[in-house]
Amino acid sequence: MLWIQTDEDIYYNRDTAKVKPLLKQALLERMPTLSSKEIDIRIGNIFFDPNEETIHSITDKEDIQTSTIISPSLPTKYGYGEMGFFTTIEIRGDNYPFTQEQINLEVPKDYVIYKRYGLVAKTPKATLDGLAGAEALTNDIAQMQILQELGIRTISAVFLFGVAGAGKSFWAEAFAGTTKSILLELDLAHFMSLPSPTRALEEMFDFFLSQKNQKYVILIDEIEKMFDFTGNSLIAKQVLGNLLTRLNTLYKLNYSNITIVATANNITQIVQNNPEFLRKGRFNRLYFLNYPSKSSAAKIFSLYMKKNQQILTKSIDKHYQEYIKKVQRKSTLLDRFFDDIEEKKWDIETIKIVFCFQYNIEECIRTIEEIYKRNKKTTGDHFVYSPPEIQAFSEELQDKYMLLLMDENIFKPNYDKISQIIKAGTMSKNHFTILDSQEHSLRHLITKIASLIIPLQISAAEGVSNQIAQSTSFSTGANKTKQFIEVS
Repeated sequence: MLWIQTDEDIYYNRDTAKVKPLLKQALLERMPTLSSKEIDIRIGNIFFDPNEETIHSITDKEDIQTSTIISPSLPTKYGYGEMGFFTTIEIRGDNYPFTQEQINLEVPKDYVIYKRYGLVAKTPKATLDGLAGAEALTNDIAQMQILQELGIRTISAVFLFGVAGAGKSFWAEAFAGTTKSILLELDLAHFMSLPSPTRALEEMFDFFLSQKNQKYVILIDEIEKMFDFTGNSLIAKQVLGNLLTRLNTLYKLNYSNITIVATANNITQIVQNNPEFLRKGRFNRLYFLNYPSKSSAAKIFSLYMKKNQQILTKSIDKHYQEYIKKVQRKSTLLDRFFDDIEEKKWDIETIKIVFCFQYNIEECIRTIEEIYKRNKKTTGDHFVYSPPEIQAFSEELQDKYMLLLMDENIFKPNYDKISQIIKAGTMSKNHFTILDSQEHSLRHLITKIASLIIPLQISAAEGVSNQIAQSTSFSTGANKTKQFIEVS
């Protein structure tokens, strides 16, 4: 009995007289050992997407060999195995994986890709140039890129294991932006709920490998949640086996337009049950992303300080233009602030300098470390905050400064001091601050914000300790050589 799985007109037409010639032509191409007459017999009775009851009635009849089911689904949807009771044949159109009907209806291609494979397509804006710290990783990748551009060795797959919040997913986005690739992020729940994840994985690779004029980064985030590495799930085991085969194939190619980035927060089950998953020959590199060193933390603080200033200066430009164009001024706090600024005859660039908080980063790091030094789980030169926590801290610091700046009781008494500093040209991160009282000092502000942003390595101490321990436990040989390159 034939089961034809297709999304094309052969299914949607539902006109047996028109469908039979199309179906016959497709089967002659796929079943060359059968004669034209034999195929005519096998497609004698056609059933379009029957329900489960109808399928059972068909299989109970004696003319089972002359019946054909045409459906967009696989037999697995009805509890049948893919290989067994039915001869299952997939018929693809010329525009696969997009059907002619989807093209006619102008269905967005990103939507089709998601429904068929569980992939969310993104065009990343971030690049590795905008990534502070993690030099061991970015420099290593830059060297591999040179070899890839020469056609010597492609970057087929990278595995990122590390503490939560270390920037694994963001790194994948930045790598895709640097290589001018489309980022395809796998929705694990949707993918594993597909009728046949194994088949979807095969089709996914076949399709994107065929798109040679476009580069792709496929992100499998928290891969330990995708597979049951204990081996209890047959489907997950089949998908894992297929993925391992694909990784092997990609690794051996001199050129590939696909790079796999897999991330994990926990590798215990992987190491215990499937250690071959992490062996060389599948991934170009294995990295452990730890908390940043203090020098890397300083670079990350500097990065976000500049980003905050860029956002703020654009906002000031916009609001100031609105302010000077309005005949009827609003009685807002910002407008009243602009009124005061105009009285002092400052230009817009001076206003931007006043609003952007250029603080002493070294003092900031030192103060945060002093607050949490007794409870931190990292050792040595590692900083207590992860990159996202540094970002949140930097944004909060700028916001709190802005609110203080808009407080007339604090700002107005400092007009003269600010004027003198600007005229003297001595404004710098180590000099300029209006927060000179004990209540509004930089240290007081840092301490206040630090109490709001509790480091994850303290609030989730046990989990972070386990992650750090796993990076050192996965080793081989008498000298316990580390398999993961540590990045901080």
